Amino acid sequence: RTADLEASQQEVVNRLALASEYRDDSTGEHILRVGRLAGRIARALGWLEDDAELLATAARLHDVGKIGIPDAILLKPAGLSPSEFALMREHTTIGGEILSGGQTRLLKMAHEIALSHHERWDGKGYPRGLKEQAIPLPARIVAVVDTLDALTHERSYKPAWSLQDSLEEIRGQAGLQFDPEVVRACLATFAEGGEAALEIVGKA
Repeated sequence: RTADLEASQQEVVNRLALASEYRDDSTGEHILRVGRLAGRIARALGWLEDDAELLATAARLHDVGKIGIPDAILLKPAGLSPSEFALMREHTTIGGEILSGGQTRLLKMAHEIALSHHERWDGKGYPRGLKEQAIPLPARIVAVVDTLDALTHERSYKPAWSLQDSLEEIRGQAGLQFDPEVVRACLATFAEGGEAALEIVGKA
């Protein structure tokens, strides 16, 4: 019964994540890549396998709050104005509200990620301006992964960057935007993972 319940819960999470992703990526590949790489980085940080798999699933809900963002802003093929960016930032609080009150480990972790994956190590992120260790570790991991995936793939407002340039950008943001330990784990994952790691961001 427990196994069936966990499988049902995971299926619901995956479908909810896919629904949110359809807003700006009809393939749903972004959420899958983010989940896989988040789990891999967690393993590099020494997480137990069950915990890493939990993160791989929860990370897929990082942008669930985009459900509440108007298409005119979400799909705009140019830079956002200050007022538009302020509305876009609300996807974190919307996601947090959608996932708040969950009683399972999966939903609690997904709530942390959705609410806090745009916080910055230096305290200049949003929505709460959390700093360093005050940011939940799952959200710190997804912050790196989400940015790396965005850099390495074409978006309506930018071309895809090379994997090398993207990793250098991540390295340069260690201690500023990102947790330095998570950055080190990310770089180690790509250095040691060969084709398997490259496949996660669709570059193999």
